[in-house]
Amino acid sequence: MTRSPSYAVAMFALLALTSWQMGVAFAEPAPAEAPATPGRDLPITAAPPRSGANSFTRAQAQVRLSDRGYDGIADLSQDGNGVWWARARRDGRPVMVWLDFKGRTGEALSQHGSATGGR
Repeated sequence: MTRSPSYAVAMFALLALTSWQMGVAFAEPAPAEAPATPGRDLPITAAPPRSGANSFTRAQAQVRLSDRGYDGIADLSQDGNGVWWARARRDGRPVMVWLDFKGRTGEALSQHGSATGGR
């Protein structure tokens, strides 16, 4: 079966129009959301704090935790594995928070106990 050149042109035009419409649909801006707070919206992993030679000073550790959304930071201390631990509050609830040598933060059920997080 032989098709006319106008059929090929029509099919090409249809394909081009469909492709253009898909591109326009994907190029639409996302709906406006509240701006993210730096550090607070990092993904959470199930990884515990990592042991290692920690180069953060006490002041740097406190700033890092504060930047991640923790306030009321108290009893900041470093354990034998190089992990900083502190009592703090996040979103109004008391937590035990940690900061490892890679700069990741998380929360623990009890000091130096089972850890969660990994921000």
